[in-house]
Order: sequence, then structure tokens, then C-alpha cells
Amino acid sequence: MNPRLPTTAPPAPAFLSGGGEMGERIRRHDWGSTPLGPPEGWPEPLRTVVRLMLSSHHAILVFWGPALIGLYNDAGSRLLGADKHPASLGRPAMEAWPESWPLIGPRLQHVMQGRGAVWLENDRVPIRRQGRVEDAWWTYSYDPIGDEDAPGGVGGVLVLCTETTAQVRAQQSLAAAELRWRSWFEHAPGFVCVLSGPQHRYEYANPRYQHLVGERRLIGRTVQEALPEVQSQGFIHLLDQVFQRGEPYVASAAPITLQRAAQGPGERRHLDLAFEPLRDPCGQVTGILVQGTDVTERVQAAAALADSEARYRVLAEHLPGGAVFVIDTSLRYLMAAGEALQADAPASAHTSAQTSANFEGRTLTEVMGAAQAAPLEAACRRGLAGAPFELEHAVGERFFLSRGAPLSHADGPVYAVLVASIDITLRRRAEQQLREAQARLEGVMAAAEVGVWSWDLAGDVVDSDLNLARLYGLGTLTQASPAAHFERIHPDDRPAMQAAIEQALATGRLDVREYRVTDAEGSTRWLAGRGRVHRNAQGQPERLTGLVIDITELKLLEQSLQASDRQKDEFLAIVAHEMRNPLAPLLAAARVLDQAAPDSRDIARCRDVIRRQVQQMAVLLDDLLDVSRIKHGRLRLDRRTVALAEVVNAAVETAMPWIEDRGHTFTLVLPPEPVLLQADPGRLAQVLANLLGNAAKYTPAGGHIGLRARLSGAAPGGEVDIAVQDDGIGLSAADQAHIFQMFTQVEAGSAHAQGGLGIGLALVKGLVELHGGRVRVDSDGPGRGSVFTVSLPVRAPADVPA
Repeated sequence: MNPRLPTTAPPAPAFLSGGGEMGERIRRHDWGSTPLGPPEGWPEPLRTVVRLMLSSHHAILVFWGPALIGLYNDAGSRLLGADKHPASLGRPAMEAWPESWPLIGPRLQHVMQGRGAVWLENDRVPIRRQGRVEDAWWTYSYDPIGDEDAPGGVGGVLVLCTETTAQVRAQQSLAAAELRWRSWFEHAPGFVCVLSGPQHRYEYANPRYQHLVGERRLIGRTVQEALPEVQSQGFIHLLDQVFQRGEPYVASAAPITLQRAAQGPGERRHLDLAFEPLRDPCGQVTGILVQGTDVTERVQAAAALADSEARYRVLAEHLPGGAVFVIDTSLRYLMAAGEALQADAPASAHTSAQTSANFEGRTLTEVMGAAQAAPLEAACRRGLAGAPFELEHAVGERFFLSRGAPLSHADGPVYAVLVASIDITLRRRAEQQLREAQARLEGVMAAAEVGVWSWDLAGDVVDSDLNLARLYGLGTLTQASPAAHFERIHPDDRPAMQAAIEQALATGRLDVREYRVTDAEGSTRWLAGRGRVHRNAQGQPERLTGLVIDITELKLLEQSLQASDRQKDEFLAIVAHEMRNPLAPLLAAARVLDQAAPDSRDIARCRDVIRRQVQQMAVLLDDLLDVSRIKHGRLRLDRRTVALAEVVNAAVETAMPWIEDRGHTFTLVLPPEPVLLQADPGRLAQVLANLLGNAAKYTPAGGHIGLRARLSGAAPGGEVDIAVQDDGIGLSAADQAHIFQMFTQVEAGSAHAQGGLGIGLALVKGLVELHGGRVRVDSDGPGRGSVFTVSLPVRAPADVPA
């Protein structure tokens, strides 16, 4: 909300008439305190420009004089935003625009020095808005304002500007999106082109498409013009049907003859292709996306395979315990045969007992699964590149040796790979069992977070397993110097470790109950070490071996239990104290009731004491129950649309007796316009009353307490920040860090201690977060007062039922 304008001012010159809000602000501004002086003395060029500015609906800014004092109209104020309007009026440009001055300052000086006007389109100039500097783009002109009396004949600068941030960001998004899809298509494994309009004119073709059609000129030409040979083959007719009907077309291994060389003969190719209609936002077909894959080699390989498949099958079917496969360039089975495929045979190299029909026409991944197929796929790619291969691999519980060789025509490229697989399970089973046993041992060690090490004292080298390297933060470094290990030990623990090693060399045993290591990232682990010394024939130590156990979790648990135990003891002591306080008056009242006459005035006083103390205990128990309900998600809010002022008044009414009892001065400032919340008014008033009560208790008598609310965020809606400020005892940085935790009390036992369980602020935090808000505390330190700020979402007026 803008500050209010002064209510009185001397009559303004006629050239300042009109201009809406900014005209009124300019007329009432104290120009006598600026280098411009009173408007009555402004030079005629400035008067003329200001009159033009105030009568225009376009955003105009004027900078006048050597200090470049700023003026602007209503349209300009809307561009500036709340961070600069109205603060920029009458201020030097350098002070009003510090974040933009490195850019706009030289341009303003350029014009002021008589070097001509400046015009820039979609220029990036940062501006402070909503408390932060953000990038914005503008189209504007800096024009000189002539003044014969000014140095160089230029008295100021006239700035006409339009913000183009939305357009620039939209253009940037479109450019990025186009760059992405072009990058995808450029690296696509198949060919892609985009055709536009009913004439099927090329808009885009990726490198694979260009290669397919022989590197012809395509962009801007129609398919008929660029590929005349496809007309008679029916492809243009298919494109016409897709464009007219809006239905896609898909074909597999479709034959096509292309004249790939300018004067050469037509070349027969086979394509897997798809024609996909492209539509505009209204659903009208505007073009066609053509995509596919050249599968000529696959078709040729299948034809070639048909000539020799009979010979392969005879060989394969008589291969004892094995199988033979032919795999094409798409890693697809063209043939599968062999004893291992029969129903009564053991598992083959690819799956359990199957027939050739389960393989042929399917890819390795489809038959075996991605994980099992990966090693064989990599080997087959080497074979398709012309290199024979040999591969030992495991599938299920069996092991196989697969050998492969490339297949090619006498004068052509490799079109397939012949793979023969032999069962070698018996030879590999013992090795596999040994590896599994070793893996189990390493797994147990890793799960137990135990590392093993061996220190060669003569060579001064420590060998360790990966577990110990990980515990010490050494990555995969399993061989290092003792110094490298020592560097990881916490400096405070190094003397004790050195003493333990020296004692081990003397006694033969190493025992370190606990010590800390720090890895390269600064993380700390707690470890325990055990070891023994191995001696040579002469009795001299030659090797120290041992193991290390990670006890970090146990150490953290120990520390947590100690902290929990302290917190439990403190809480029980506080509860006992708080419950004992009302019990003493209750017992005293009970004794009076035992002795008082039935019509005694003491009975009324006792009733008041009992009622007051029971109410205090009820509030204490209600707070404990509320905190428990919030913690377990069982507290329900009675939300409704409520005015902020209603909630604040209820809270102030509750807290005012505490404030007045301490003789504090209280200030309340609310936004002038109504602020509506979607909240539980009782719970929200409880939050603010709690904060006001704390401020009253922790501020020395005669202090100052204020509650101020202001709107923040973009309208409509946004947030309201409700700040409770005092000049009381303040908070240290350590107290601020945990003030909202359960059972937290500041300066317990000091002169400022006020009793209580330390759950009030934890309850405040829980209730605020249930309302979708947040709470924070700010303090400059002990004795400097505190500010507790509650931020809540505001319900926009449009959301309020009529």
C-alpha cells in the first residue's frame, strides 16, 4: 500500500495540472529540498516535458539536471512497483536505481553529454521488485531534452519504455523447446523429417534422412520436387491420405526405390516407417511427421540366411548339449537350433527348454531380459563389426562358453553373427561357489561395518579391505601408508592411538575402545579397534593385523539417550514444579473451608482461589494435550473465513491484563483494508495471545510491546505478516535456534525466569503450521528485545462467498 499523500500544499503551476496520482504527488512534493527547486522556477523545456508526461498514458520517465532527478507518470509508477514507487520521485537516478546503474548510468550520461539518443529493444535491465533484484527486459528510448541554458544544450533525458519481459521469456522458451526437439531428432537412431501443408513441403530433415535420400536439397521443397521417383511408388498418395483423414500410417519393411546418386541407378531399400499427422491448437492437420528405420540390411540378412539355414540346422541339431544361433544386425534371432533347445534337455545358454519358435524373430533382450542379454549383446556387436569373439557367461544356475563369428556375403557387409554355445557348468561351478562364499563373507563384513587391515612394519604399508577404506573415507584406496590412515583420525584422538600402538608392540595386543575418524567431506565416524602383533623368528614385530568396527550408531544412540534422559529429568522437574504451585493454595483453601463458618466470607475467597488454581491447571493440561494432538496429527481446526482484526482483538483482550499488570506500553497497527483469513479464530487468537503473554513476561516493567500486521506477496491473496515485538531480555543465537522446541526455556533459573513447561512456543509453531503458515524469531542478542513473526496465507476477496 502506498504512503498517504500530504493533505495540504501550496497551489501548483498550471503545467503540473492533471496526471492522476502522480500529478498529485508531483504537485505536493517538496521540490525545494531537491536540486530542481520549486516548480515555479523550472525551465521551460522541463515544464513542457512534464506537462507531456502527465498527459500521456504511456510509461514515461524524466531525468533532469546533472544529478538526473527522476519524475514519472502513473503508467511509469506501475512499471516501477512498490519497491521504487513512490520512493524514486525527486531522487537522483543513481540513488533510486542502484541495481541498474551500471547499465543505465552510461546511457543517461551518453545522452546528457550531447552524443545523441539511445534506442534499445528487448534489453535486459535488472530491477528490484518485492524485495529482490530480478532480470527484466525492456524496449525503450533515451531522448535528449534540449535546454539552451544547460551545458552542451541538454538539460535532461526523456525515457519512453515498455516492459517486454513476458515476450522475451516466451521467445526464450520457444527457442529452447525447438533446440531440444531438434537435438532429439539430430541424434535419433532412425530417420526423421517434418512436412508442412497439403503439398508436403520439407521443414526439417535429420542427418539420417538426408543420408537415406542421397544428401539432396530438401528444405523448402515439396516431396514431389525433391523425390520425384517416389510418385509412382504410391508414397505421395499415402501422405495425401494421412493429411486428409488425420490418421497415422505405419508400415514394416516397406520396399522403396531411391535414386541416391544424382546420375546413378535406383537403389532398392526396405523401411520400417510411420506417418504421423501434426495438428495445430484447433485440431486441424498442418503437417506430417515422418519417422522410421532403414532395415535393408535386416531384410538382406534374412534372405541370405534362407540360403544357408539348412546347413546350420544340421550342424546345430547334432551339437551335444549345446545350441547354435544366428543373430542379425538388430540383435534379433534369425535362427536357433540345437540339442539344448529340446524339451527334455538341460537349460540352454539363453533360457530353459524351448523350441526354435520361441527365439526366431525376437531380440536378445526380449528372450533373455535386459540384464542377462547385456554381455551377449556387447559381444555380438563386436562380431557384427567383423571381429570373432569368445564369451563365458552365466544364465540362471548354469555357465556357458559362447563363441561367435561374423557372417557376410562374398562382396557385402556383415549381415549377422553365428553364435555357438557350449555348457561349461561343471568346470565353472566350483569357481562360482568360491566366489559366492567370498561375496557372502564380504557382505557380512560390510553389513556389520567391520574393516580388516594388515600393517607391514618393515615396508610401512597398510593393506586393507574396501570396508576399512570406506570407514576411513579413503574411497577405494586399499593400500596406503600409515600416515594416510593417521591423517583421518581426529586430532584429539591421535595421541591415544599412538600410545595404544606403542603398547601393542610391547604387549602383542591392540585394544582401542573408541576413537574418531573424519573423511574428506568432514563427516565423523566413531570406531573401535582390535589387533595383534606377529613376530619373526627373532621375536621382532614384523606385522600388525586387526579389524575395525563402526560404532557410530551406538555412540549417537548413547548421546541421544543421555540427552533424552536429561530432557526427561528437566521436564519431570518442571511438571512437578508447575503442578505443585497451584496445589499449595488449594490445600490452604481446603484447610480454611474445614474451619470456616458456613456463612463466612472466607468461603467465597476460597472458592475464588480454588477456581483460579484449577483453571491454571486446566490450561496447563490443555496445552500438554494440544501439543500431543499436534504431534500425532489428531488436532482438528474449526476453519472459517474470519477477519484478522477479529482474531487480533480477541488475543489482545486475553493478553491485556498481563501487559497492564507489568505497566507496559502497548501499540497495535493493522492494515487499513480488511484482511480475511481461512482459519480457526480461537486457535489463532491462542497463538497471538501466547506471543503477547511471553512478550509481557520477558520484558522488564515499563517496557514497550507492539503488534503490527502488514500484507506481503502478490495480490490478490498473498500473505499477512503479524509481528509481536518487545524490548525485553532478547535471545542469543543459540536460543533462537531451538526456541520452538518442546520444553525449551530461556535463562532458566535466572532473574528473568517466569516458570512454565516450555511448551508454549512449541504449541505456537504447531498451530501456525496447521494453518499453512510459518513462525520465526529475530533478536539482536540478549538485552536487545525480540520479534516473533507469524506469516499466514490471506484469503483473496474473490474467494469470499457473496
